[in-house]
Amino acid sequence: MCITRRFFINKKPTVNRFFVVWFCLFSSNVSAETLLNEAVAIDLSLAKPEWQTLKQTRAYQAKTEMLAAQQKPNPEFEYEREQVDGNESRYSLSQGFDFSQRRELKAQAAQRRGQVAQLRLQAKKIDLVAQTRSAFYQVLHQQQRLERIDHWLQQLADSAKVIHKRQTAGEISGYDSLRLATEQARASAERQQNQAQQQGLWVTLQSSLGLRPGQYDGLEGELLPEPPPPLADLLNTLIKRPDIAQYSQESQALDLERQVGEQGWIPDVTLGLGIIQSDADNGASLSAAISLPLFDRGQIEQRRASAKAIVNRTEQQLALRTAKAEIQGLWQESQRLTGAAWQQLQTAQQTALRLLKVAKVAYRGGELSILELLDAYRSVHDIELQKLTLAAKARQTQIELDRLTQGK
Repeated sequence: MCITRRFFINKKPTVNRFFVVWFCLFSSNVSAETLLNEAVAIDLSLAKPEWQTLKQTRAYQAKTEMLAAQQKPNPEFEYEREQVDGNESRYSLSQGFDFSQRRELKAQAAQRRGQVAQLRLQAKKIDLVAQTRSAFYQVLHQQQRLERIDHWLQQLADSAKVIHKRQTAGEISGYDSLRLATEQARASAERQQNQAQQQGLWVTLQSSLGLRPGQYDGLEGELLPEPPPPLADLLNTLIKRPDIAQYSQESQALDLERQVGEQGWIPDVTLGLGIIQSDADNGASLSAAISLPLFDRGQIEQRRASAKAIVNRTEQQLALRTAKAEIQGLWQESQRLTGAAWQQLQTAQQTALRLLKVAKVAYRGGELSILELLDAYRSVHDIELQKLTLAAKARQTQIELDRLTQGK
């Protein structure tokens, strides 16, 4: 901000320009404020060490689960010694082989589960961003209310000058001064209450973002949001929402687990190679062993995976239905708040401002009492506060709508 004033210190233009430039720079430094905006608040929230640790740990955990599913069994070493009609020692090394490809199927299922974990992490990120935005605009709402009350107090102070002038001239009694003083006291009490709320919310936001006290002087932003996009566009984003998309990945993982059970009829094969040492001679041995799938042929795994798939599919349908209902309701609310309701308040504000203008002129002319003048002032003040309340409600509605549709 630059305030240009003329200082006639020297008749030389160069010297005058020097003082004008110096004053502009000085006034800019004094009045400059460091304000926090929504985008920076979100970046600070996502940069917190706790969130970064959670994100890295979740990714490491998912990778570990996939590696565990791919892990091959360890080979087995066996030593056997007999002492019947001589000494005989046997050394053998055996290894199991997965000819049924069950291990590969389990690894693929674990990979899908890793994607489920990533989607859940994305859902947590969306919730974290929504919480940060909600807290940010709560503070901004109280900050703008405080600014509005300060403006109201300034209007009362201007009215006090008019009342003092008329009282000095003997046009009115002391009642008007006392009545105005009462209104000023009420406004000051209202300011103290709002300031306490604003300070509490502001300290909470600073602490949650890891900010030092005094690092920012306040917030900047637009409280009233833009009207929501078409409802059909929002509903089309549902299938890509992380907490909805995770059901598809879980379904694929369960299908792979069912296939693991279907391969249960294929026996496990273990091959071994060894050395035989005896008093008479030395030689080699070869062994093969297979499991006999007489009782366990993967039926339990198939049934378990099929049952989980039904539950998963049902939960997905319920989640989609609930999400659609919530989005439709929030969209209607947002549409009304940013549309007809806001326009009605705009019209009411214009009427109240015209009424206030008439009331000021009439009071100076002695045609209205102080009560009627204060009523006109109060009408404008109340409508301004109502507009802020409506804008804050519209913003919180939009934040929740964005959370449900990944709009932010």
